[in-house]
Amino acid sequence: MAYCPRCGKPTDETALFCRHCGTQFGTQSQPPNIPGQATAAATQVSEPKPSHGMGLSITSMVLGIAGIGLPALICGIVALKSRRPGRGMAIAGVVLGALSTVALAVVLLSTSLLLFTRKGAPGQTSLPSGSDAPTEMQMFYDARRYAEEYTERLEKLSRKAGELRSDPTMAANLAQFDSVYSVAQTAVTEIKGITDERAGRAKREEMDDMWRAMKRLLSPGGGYSDE
Repeated sequence: MAYCPRCGKPTDETALFCRHCGTQFGTQSQPPNIPGQATAAATQVSEPKPSHGMGLSITSMVLGIAGIGLPALICGIVALKSRRPGRGMAIAGVVLGALSTVALAVVLLSTSLLLFTRKGAPGQTSLPSGSDAPTEMQMFYDARRYAEEYTERLEKLSRKAGELRSDPTMAANLAQFDSVYSVAQTAVTEIKGITDERAGRAKREEMDDMWRAMKRLLSPGGGYSDE
């Protein structure tokens, strides 16, 4: 029994033409187009080829277990995208790699903040170590509060000096008062930028001495009080 090379239907071996489709038979024989054969061949071709191996998947998981986050993450993603075997190990490597990367970022950020807090900004004096040492933030607010209180004291002295301007006997004292008052105003600005504990304490003592001197200049007899 022969088959037509075009339609695949059975025909007579001695026939010159296919009685079904009219195809002329030549001298060279061609394999019949048997139904279902082409579909089977196409299915066989479309089947996925074996993968290249499990190396990347294993590497991703091992690196993830070792805590080497970023390389484990990269290897796992590549293995999953290339559809290599060991999908479970690749997923485990991706998860462990992501966790390791996040943990490393948190540690680095915490360390940077800790170092910055201890050392302070560039150009500033480091604070003494120890549990009793004031923090830089505390010293900053203390200096601001002292500067505000000192400014109020200066304003009271300035009002008292204004009341004494009309007294000719106080002219010399008021001239000295104005000179010290100008220096005291500059000291108020300077103390706000001091972060060293010793320097801040010395500056406060200096400013208190100036305040007492101005107070004496406004009350030669000791009768003036700014309270």
